[in-house]
Amino acid sequence: MKITRSNTAILGKTLSLLYLGMLFIVFLVPIPNTREAGFVSLAIRTSVDFDFLTHLFTFFVWGYLLTFWRLNYATELIVSFAVAVLLEMAQCLTVHRVFEIHDLVANLVGATLGLKTGLHFGLNYDYCSAGLPSDDIDT
Repeated sequence: MKITRSNTAILGKTLSLLYLGMLFIVFLVPIPNTREAGFVSLAIRTSVDFDFLTHLFTFFVWGYLLTFWRLNYATELIVSFAVAVLLEMAQCLTVHRVFEIHDLVANLVGATLGLKTGLHFGLNYDYCSAGLPSDDIDT
């Protein structure tokens, strides 16, 4: 299969929608009780302990994936901020999660950094030819 800009854009858009669905699930389900030992409980405890960094990183990825939609920057910024605020505000509607302002700040900063990174690489990097032989690329 040839790699084209449209194939890459379709893949990026699909990944962004799947990631958005995953964000809604992860940010709205109860945090499991992690009293037992094991890798999964360690991963959950660590992500809760580093809450700000977890929010920052997850929304960085969301902002980066949003750039595959090739909207103008203002629209992408509004969409990313709306999702960040909506997810944090939706936690008020659940009995097991709470709204925290520092989480919202991490969401907004992460989304902004992800957008900036995605736009930078989208404009300055030919991702279609990254390390691939020229006969596999169809631009």
